[in-house]
Amino acid sequence: MSAWSECDLDALRSHDYSLIMKRLLPYLCLFFLALSCSAKRDALCTVPVLTDYRLHYPDRALERGLEGTVVLRLVVKEDGKTEDVQIHRSSGFLLLDSAAIRTAETFIFSPAVVRDTPTRSRIILPVEFKLTGMDFETWITEVAVLQEKIKRSQSSKDIEELYNLYKRLIYSTRYEADMDVNAYIEDAVETETADVWGGYWSAYPAAVLLFIDIMKRYPDSFTSLRAQVDFKNYMEEEAIRIHRILSQSHSHTLINRLYDAVGN
Repeated sequence: MSAWSECDLDALRSHDYSLIMKRLLPYLCLFFLALSCSAKRDALCTVPVLTDYRLHYPDRALERGLEGTVVLRLVVKEDGKTEDVQIHRSSGFLLLDSAAIRTAETFIFSPAVVRDTPTRSRIILPVEFKLTGMDFETWITEVAVLQEKIKRSQSSKDIEELYNLYKRLIYSTRYEADMDVNAYIEDAVETETADVWGGYWSAYPAAVLLFIDIMKRYPDSFTSLRAQVDFKNYMEEEAIRIHRILSQSHSHTLINRLYDAVGN
């Protein structure tokens, strides 16, 4: 039996695209290790473990509220990188299928090992795109970690990843309003940005502040320019929702504050 077939992993599964996914994978790997190595007990065999990735959630999918799971079939090379990524089962949305393949390009694995030698292996892995029912505790933890990382590195990629985290929450509240989210948003944004929402924390979801927070924190970044454009587009519908929910005087006050905060 070749080294390839000894570690042919066609059943590796995951639970979520967030930190939960990373926490569960080692336990799943232990299960499949027993299955994949039982046929030849004298061969020391371990399975690949996903150690890092960047989820790509397209803006158009976020804006349309698209969710789904894409199951990928791919090869994990000896260096832990991937190749030959294919759609094993579609989400039903071309946008998400394409995004899953782009996400797979960022996967970094601890590769499969046979007899102490890193080995190529094939796996099946789901990538989940989810907006509704977000775990706010997980979200704020990931946000805090990235914010601290950016303070040290000022990496444009990390700023973009933080913005992607922000946008997932922004668009999730558009389709599933939850006032509990405001406590997490207030923790995430800087004090100057939080002051814009003074008097309205219990009245209306504050997700739009996350656009402003990116602009204020990283004014010289390309991501800040994207946030300005996204804020303008988002406010075309958000202003209507604010007017519908708040009184006329309160809605005008809040909307004016938001535009004043971004200098418009």
